[in-house]
Amino acid sequence: MIADRIRKKKSFKELLSKIYLRLSEKEIFQKTATFGELKYFRDKQKEDALKYLKRSKRPENNDLKLHSFYLFETFFLENLSEVGGKLDRLFSKSAFSSTRESIKEFLEESANKPGRGSISLPLIIKKRQGLILDDFIIVESLPDFVKYIELKIIKIFPSLVTLTIHVNLNEEFVNSEINNVIDHLYEERIIFDAYFPWRTRRSGMRMYPPHHEKIDASEKVLAHFKYEAERFIEKYIKGFYLSIRRKTNRCPSLDVYTISQLPERSEILSWASSAQEFWWLLGFKYLFDKVWFKNDNSVIYLGAINSFPYINKMIIDISNIKESQNPSQHNSVPRIEKYTCEEYLVPITLIGLFGELNENISKLKTVFFLYMRRRRRSRFNKLINLQNQVSLGNIRIDNVIQEYRKARPEDLREGTIEHEGLANEKKKLSEIFIENVDFVIDETKKILDPVNMYVKEYFANENVKANYRLQRIISLLTLVICVLTIIQFHKEIGKAFLFFEKAINNLIKLVF
Repeated sequence: MIADRIRKKKSFKELLSKIYLRLSEKEIFQKTATFGELKYFRDKQKEDALKYLKRSKRPENNDLKLHSFYLFETFFLENLSEVGGKLDRLFSKSAFSSTRESIKEFLEESANKPGRGSISLPLIIKKRQGLILDDFIIVESLPDFVKYIELKIIKIFPSLVTLTIHVNLNEEFVNSEINNVIDHLYEERIIFDAYFPWRTRRSGMRMYPPHHEKIDASEKVLAHFKYEAERFIEKYIKGFYLSIRRKTNRCPSLDVYTISQLPERSEILSWASSAQEFWWLLGFKYLFDKVWFKNDNSVIYLGAINSFPYINKMIIDISNIKESQNPSQHNSVPRIEKYTCEEYLVPITLIGLFGELNENISKLKTVFFLYMRRRRRSRFNKLINLQNQVSLGNIRIDNVIQEYRKARPEDLREGTIEHEGLANEKKKLSEIFIENVDFVIDETKKILDPVNMYVKEYFANENVKANYRLQRIISLLTLVICVLTIIQFHKEIGKAFLFFEKAINNLIKLVF
């Protein structure tokens, strides 16, 4: 299963290079000078693979496991009625529809009310699986690696609603897939730039180290689970992110891990750095203190705000937690991850939203400059569509920014959960999140404002050129009309000229 997901389409030269390297291990071929030289590369390839496998293995006494993940989908004010209608149809067969108001009515009413609002939806499950559930809906097409999906609608601003998609995983299956990658031996890829083995010495080669291959495979496995969950959800409902055409996961996310015991605050960085290859495989790419934040029972690791989709990671220490099937228990993993997610929901949503809009506007800018040099009518129509997209993005950004600037601190946070940074200044996680939100807003405006200016100036110049061309065409048409009029009445005009000629001749005779 893993092999199917991480298999790459190999070039013909890569396949030949792999064959040549394997043949170099045969004694019969080693007698030739060509394969004797290739044997050196083959030995080094195997040696490096074994060394990296030892470095990247799971450390002793480290039982880190992926427990679940949150996906965050965003809806704007103009989509709320449609979203509510789709969710009402999805949960029409659950007890929820008969005991509470419709989701559509809730969204339409909450949009006009100040402050935040939320509504929890029934669990989406494939079968009961021994869970104690108050309200649920059974969907047969749920992916096999998912235990259940929990949806919650949270209105964070009047014009912005977030759908939190909590995907609770089949831990045994998912972590088995991850461990298969961690324990697999990945060899360095060597590609000779020649088709024949005796030419490999002079042709040169390309080399990809084993850590490159293994990290890439691990990222694909983790992304695959999110992508399949998104594909399931978008069959019923999709908003800003799931409407994007992309073959990888699109929504910002929060990955939740569990571990038997976390080290003390002062030892976390040295603990992670001692097995950095292992942490890199799981997506913890930065092992410096400014991205790690800890409280009593968990650690949050910040993702890079310039990467898409925006990913944060959370590790919950279960040493002092008694797991229970009852999610209402205060010291359970579901309770901790739920409260932490909702505590920082606003900045996570805004960072992902502005980051994705930033990327889209950059793409529009590139396409705009490509199209503006071509004078075809179809290109001009596409430019108009691009202008409309930029204008719509500008309206959305301005609305959300204004609401964000006007929001009170209690509107941006829900609860009292706080994580303290490991850096010397020990900033709190809420402060770092707000700084990141302000940063991506500034970066987005830096791109959007010039694009708006370029678009306006371009179409203003096009209007001037069009008016000038129109005046020339009108002048030409006027001249054509005059010529046609003269041609149409040329006989009468000729008679008039003859009459005037005779009159002038008669006048001359009378005078002289």
